[in-house]
Amino acid sequence: MTYAGRLKATSASISGNITANSGKIAGWTISGNKLQAKMKSSDTSSSSNIYLDGGPWDNDDNKYVIYMKASTDSTETDIGNKTSGKFYVNANGYMFAENAEIHGTIQSKAGEIGGWTIENGKLYSDSGKRGFSSTGIKA
Repeated sequence: MTYAGRLKATSASISGNITANSGKIAGWTISGNKLQAKMKSSDTSSSSNIYLDGGPWDNDDNKYVIYMKASTDSTETDIGNKTSGKFYVNANGYMFAENAEIHGTIQSKAGEIGGWTIENGKLYSDSGKRGFSSTGIKA
């Protein structure tokens, strides 16, 4: 350890809290309140950056806690901009994923799927002319 407090160790086991505003940990880059990692595609022709953002968000739907984008979009001012990424989750739990394949149970009270509208316990098409509800089928 230096007089200024700099510690250099190999094979160290440290317990307790560790605070860092910059540096690297387990392949992730620490930058202020963000962790960033570069991910290569399986064919190694392109790469993406994934970010974990520690906030603050102030309940702003446009602030993202997890987001991924092409490494060519790496300017700090563009990070987390939903128009530039293919995947993000905001602080309120909203998730966007382009080209997603999702397995398992999906629950929704509203929205659209395959051109059909989900609303008030109904699934309908053609402005409500055809659909399904708990009371029956409307053809």
